[in-house]
Amino acid sequence: MDILGRINNRKVLYTHVWVDKNYLETLPTRNWLVMPISQEINKEIYVELAHKCLDKNVVFVSAVGKNCELIHDVFDEIIIKKSKEKGIDKDPLNGFEDFPLTTWNYNIVNGFWSAIYGAFSATNESSIKKVVCVDYTEKGIKGYLMSLIKEFKKGWLPPDNREYQEPSYDR
Repeated sequence: MDILGRINNRKVLYTHVWVDKNYLETLPTRNWLVMPISQEINKEIYVELAHKCLDKNVVFVSAVGKNCELIHDVFDEIIIKKSKEKGIDKDPLNGFEDFPLTTWNYNIVNGFWSAIYGAFSATNESSIKKVVCVDYTEKGIKGYLMSLIKEFKKGWLPPDNREYQEPSYDR
């Protein structure tokens, strides 16, 4: 897992799943947000990611890219399944504090900005210390994310656009 930088008191980490075969094992275990970056439909790998992230205490899920809704739905389905296993489904209004908040955004730039500046833990506002970008794109967008971090540090705000826009790929 690569460190892309530090911004808003959060360390931004990056892994590309087709390059780092052990990415699931290197995920943090506390105070972290996962930002899966999707391009293709592959529900099985998103299910695997969701299980591992939930086992490793992720506090926020910010899915971005073409299939962000699918990833969001996968996480929510597994959260509901785990809540039923814990008996939380009997009190759904008060029983989800132990599970992460989940969001999605087709626009990678807006989703990334939100992960850095807008995301929070339901139980502790300052608890997100790491933003873990899990890249499922074929060509990778590490350089693109690094350029966005530089712009964000200068105070640049992305336009309010939720539509998918093709990122700049690494190769």
